[in-house]
Amino acid sequence: MTKYLLFHSFSFKNNLIADPFYNLSLVSYKELIFNISKKIEPNQYTISFDDGYESIKPAIKYASELGFRTAAYIVTSKINQKGFLSENDILDLKLKGTIIGSHTHSHKNLTKLNTSELRYEFKKSKDIL
Repeated sequence: MTKYLLFHSFSFKNNLIADPFYNLSLVSYKELIFNISKKIEPNQYTISFDDGYESIKPAIKYASELGFRTAAYIVTSKINQKGFLSENDILDLKLKGTIIGSHTHSHKNLTKLNTSELRYEFKKSKDIL
């Protein structure tokens, strides 16, 4: 069974782009996963990051240093936009062992899409990644 911990974005000095509903300070995140890492076997858990915010880069690095596996699920329409991961960032994360997956192309509410629109969201994001 795969065990996941999920995060979105992190706030720190000069970080203007963050998810207002799931935002956490990078300091609080580091304290949290450090404490968690002392109570579990980190290599048995994957910390995943949704949407592809640029602020996840130091969070992924720290999680990896503690022995956690990492995964980033990317909204592909946001690649190379301010506050989000670039193509080079995504490649670098992948080369360093982070799983890269799709979080759709445009992050639309999937329950409101018809079959054709759903196929587009999934195929477009997979093609880009």
